[in-house]
Amino acid sequence: MTTAFAGLKKSGVFLLKPEEKARVVIDSLLKAAGWDIQDLNNFTLGASLGVAVRFFPLKSGEADYLLFVDRKAAGVIEAKPFGTTLSGVAEQSEKYLTGVPDNLPNIQLPLPFAYESTGIETFFRDLRDPEPQARRVFSFYKPETLLDWLSQGDTVRARLKNMPVLVREGLWDCQYDAISNPEVSFADAKPRAIIQMARPTSFSSIGNQQVRNPGWKNSGFMICGPTSIIPSEQTNWLIRTWKTLLNAIILKTGMSGRKWIALRSLHMKI
Repeated sequence: MTTAFAGLKKSGVFLLKPEEKARVVIDSLLKAAGWDIQDLNNFTLGASLGVAVRFFPLKSGEADYLLFVDRKAAGVIEAKPFGTTLSGVAEQSEKYLTGVPDNLPNIQLPLPFAYESTGIETFFRDLRDPEPQARRVFSFYKPETLLDWLSQGDTVRARLKNMPVLVREGLWDCQYDAISNPEVSFADAKPRAIIQMARPTSFSSIGNQQVRNPGWKNSGFMICGPTSIIPSEQTNWLIRTWKTLLNAIILKTGMSGRKWIALRSLHMKI
């Protein structure tokens, strides 16, 4: 249950119709992410970096929310009633991405960002990805985040298809395989990988090699288990290094075997 959803339990929102409930929660989530929500009859694109305009008429129909970043149309939100299965809604939101009026400033056509949301569940797609896929997100991205992604040119998933050449010098065969095999998987648009390593230095090598791809940001990093296995200076280096990656890393270890498992998830935006 999202924070916005929980906070509305006492407000009487559940007396509304299912789609009205969804819009109330969506509005709350957008505001929390820094979006300025406006109505069509009186909207001002310069009011904020990110502006969400309700019920915006397009060539292909009326978008529930049209998102503007830095005064240019950048994406849409398709709102659905509580309980709707979102897996089949992508086609509906996609038609709005190509229906922008000719006189409306836009980032690109089709618009790059698409959301489908019930307020409880939210899917996101970046159409600039080589193989765009809807993925669940906790909430809506901040306007600053979308603007940053747009300034980078290629998306992370596009860059994963063109990783710099892996330098084999100084790596054991198992280390080389542990790095190169997941990269093949990522290039095939498979964003999850589990890597098992027998010693912390293996993780150090993988972390060192993965920073070959600049632009991965906003990672989550957590170490679970006996921290004495990794010297404090190495731990600090790992944290500084992986904070630049767009990954979520979870390390777990047993007290006896000391086998490390790194779970790398590129869901986030990637």
